[in-house]
Amino acid sequence: MRNALSHYGSRLGVLVGAALLSTLLLVAAPQAHAASDTAFYRAELVSPVEMRLAVVRNAMFLCDGTSCMGSKANSRANIVCASFVREFGVAASFTADGKALDAEALAKCNARAG
Repeated sequence: MRNALSHYGSRLGVLVGAALLSTLLLVAAPQAHAASDTAFYRAELVSPVEMRLAVVRNAMFLCDGTSCMGSKANSRANIVCASFVREFGVAASFTADGKALDAEALAKCNARAG
């Protein structure tokens, strides 16, 4: 009898684990998609980076490869860009609220890269 209960217990554990994982994926996937649609900052890096999150001037940035997106900060785009490139590297483009930095502003921003 004891073996029968432990056998069913392990199967039940696997079933519960699979159900929890499925629920997590159903909840997390739409939120990740919504976050990408509402990003205030977007940047393309010259050199790819491993996927990581970083706080830059009170904005949360997520970069994966050469693509980055970030939440809104309370600083001007030029200042956020300068801090961003110190953290992630040279940017090929940097956009704030749909407005890209012009070539001169982007060059000044990239001059701050470490």
